[in-house]
Amino acid sequence: MISAAWFSSQITIFQVLEALGVGDGGPEETRQIACPVHQDRRPSARVYGGDENRLYCFTCGRGWDVVGLVMAVQHLTYPAAADWLMETFNLGRPSDLPGQIRQALLSTATSIQPLFSMTEQALRESRLTMGCDRYTRASMALDVVQELYLTKAIDRKTAQQDLTRILRFVKR
Repeated sequence: MISAAWFSSQITIFQVLEALGVGDGGPEETRQIACPVHQDRRPSARVYGGDENRLYCFTCGRGWDVVGLVMAVQHLTYPAAADWLMETFNLGRPSDLPGQIRQALLSTATSIQPLFSMTEQALRESRLTMGCDRYTRASMALDVVQELYLTKAIDRKTAQQDLTRILRFVKR
């Protein structure tokens, strides 16, 4: 699963507020705003930029990072919020290596590369029909299998079994 820290390193809390339609477009600095999670008559939330990159509401007594804020405002699960952020901000998966490097690693690893390619292709083709949660789960599972295989944490047979399971999950 993609960590909240990775999202926070890619997107500012101010960008998320704007994308959610609750940002005021002001300067990116620490400031008070109306809490986007509950009805506010006066600003009760403080936005912390820079290294903190979070929002804290003194009325709710809760704080949110970029993923948590999307979850709270949009009423989404973590995988759905992660998918929303990836689509909204056009982010690649953190494990994505530049295409040529990744293909070279896979092709030198063994002949399992066609199965990885076939699984990626099936996932891309099914993205619109399988729903956010299923797509996110399958995509993350594929990333994990690729990383484990490339780092030799799993052998070829285990990778093939896992990829076959992912393919079945995508095609049902």
